[in-house]
Amino acid sequence: MLGAAEVQYLVTNKEYMDEFQGAAVDAIALEDIIRAGENNHAEVPLERVTPSDAAFIMFTSGSTDVPNGIVQTHGVLLGKVQGIANHVKLCPASRIFQSASFSFEVSMGDIFCAFYAGSVLCVPSEEQRLNHLEYTMQTVRVTHAFLTPSTALQISPAVVQSLQFLMLGGEKLPASLVEVWATRVVLCNIYRTSETCIWDTIKVGVNNDTEVGKIGFSLGPILQIVDPENLRVITGSEISGELLIGGHSLAAGHLASTGAKD
Repeated sequence: MLGAAEVQYLVTNKEYMDEFQGAAVDAIALEDIIRAGENNHAEVPLERVTPSDAAFIMFTSGSTDVPNGIVQTHGVLLGKVQGIANHVKLCPASRIFQSASFSFEVSMGDIFCAFYAGSVLCVPSEEQRLNHLEYTMQTVRVTHAFLTPSTALQISPAVVQSLQFLMLGGEKLPASLVEVWATRVVLCNIYRTSETCIWDTIKVGVNNDTEVGKIGFSLGPILQIVDPENLRVITGSEISGELLIGGHSLAAGHLASTGAKD
């Protein structure tokens, strides 16, 4: 993956530095960057970017083949982050819990939404995330969390009382979670695919009267339900079919070096 993305510099924790010895990249310890920043307050000129420039590359798991690098641009990222921030009312007073692994694109939503809104990004240790999730979320006074339903089952509104918005996605939303959380927070059902950026749709304000399968409205992409046999658009209020996603929210494509096709 480092070779496919033509990575020149790699930032990691000191404990992992030995793993990159011999790699064709310059590995830099995060701790050294923080220490240098504390002692050097000089302004660093930023390189100008355009909306079509790559913002980040996310690789698929590679469970069925070689991991594919999916390129997301600055323009797509900004548009999606603006939509998410507006729907869940992110602001400088918000405290976002960064729960997802950095290998999942959900983590990019946590990070860039915090940057965009000027919010606090609460990053737990691996030990806190796996073994003390509930206690950690309340200790850092989390107000917003993007979780999978299976992870949300590990926390209780009686403990995580600071939580205001709970966004659930990545798995089907069970009715049992709606019953527990709908009256305690603004509950949102979110949906995404790998070839778009972060989240594609959001249903804000899920409650006990909401059909839990509803994924809400678009966060930017064009959505069409089509007949899988002929790809013709299906219209009507009660319809089923394949969901086609298009428009400016699509990724720029796959890295050619991974062998994937756009």
